[in-house]
Order: sequence, then C-alpha cells, then structure tokens
Amino acid sequence: GFQGRSLKNGDILEIESAPPGSPFLEGIRLDFPLVSRYSDLTVLRVILGSENELFTEEAIETFLNHEWRVSSKANRNAVRMDESFQLPFKPRSEREMLEGGGTVSGIIPTATPLGAIQVVLGREVTIICSDGQTRGAHARIGTVIDADLDKVGQLKTGDKVKFQLVSLETAYQIAEDDHRIFAQLSPE
Repeated sequence: GFQGRSLKNGDILEIESAPPGSPFLEGIRLDFPLVSRYSDLTVLRVILGSENELFTEEAIETFLNHEWRVSSKANRNAVRMDESFQLPFKPRSEREMLEGGGTVSGIIPTATPLGAIQVVLGREVTIICSDGQTRGAHARIGTVIDADLDKVGQLKTGDKVKFQLVSLETAYQIAEDDHRIFAQLSPE
C-alpha cells in the first residue's frame, strides 16, 4: 500500500540511495540473460512433481503442451490457471482415496515448496507463490525451477503460460550459472 491505501495512477514512490559501505549493489548494470524479457507468452521451466506418478501420461502431456491462461483468482498466495482442461489421475485404491481426504487429487498433507504446481480435483492448476501455504494436500504435477520464480511473480490475469520440462540436473546447472553471473557483477 501507499499512505494506507492501494496504489493509484500517478502515485510517486521515493527510493533512497543505499548508505555508503552498504551491501547493496549500487551502480550495477544487469545484462541478458539476467534481465527478464516479457512477452505475450511466459515459458516456465519445471521439473516433474513429487506426485506426478498419480497422473496419467495424457495428463502430463496436456500439462506440458497446453497453453494456459492466468485466472482472475491469481494472488500472492497462488497463481491459478483457467480451468480449461481436465488432467486425469490414474485409478487409486479406496484406501489411497481415504488417506487423501476422499478426493481424486488428495494426498496425505506434506511440505509444499515455493513454485509447486498443484492440480486440485484434476482441473485447477495452481502455482504456489511466496505467501502461499507451506503444507498441502493436493497432488503436485510439477515445480517451477528457482530461476523462473521471478516470472511467476510478474504474471497477471489473462497472461498465457506454457510449462517446459527440464531435468533436475538442468535446473541445478541453471542455478549455478545464475549464481556465477551474479558473483561476477561489479559496479560500472
């Protein structure tokens, strides 16, 4: 907020300079690939989720090949996609259904990482954001890699999203590359 209210068109936010000797990187210029490029379609790199074995192959293919649209239900807790496709689950035993709360997408509650992509009832694809839950009881089909979480924070209602599968090794390599680039930054 600003002066106890929401931001309005024309508001000016003043930013102070960092004090001398502070750890802030004053005078640093970021070049590609660190500067995000925004377009009509945001590609989010993902690794498969911890419960992806609960989904059919068709569900995983649809998840990765469909162009999703951000729902008006998106907020700081979670970015929800429009419910345009059913992502089917494999058949589960009665015991598994009961342990998961009686729903097709239910699981025993576990820790939920930032960027986890839950599929609620096979319809609501939801990316967990910075103010989101820390524990969840819905199957996760994937997790957005750390290097792309900034893109999730920039999504708004109506934006198009495509999920791109990467291996865990690739996600680690991207993180190492980003860390190396940031470590080499120096003031102009």
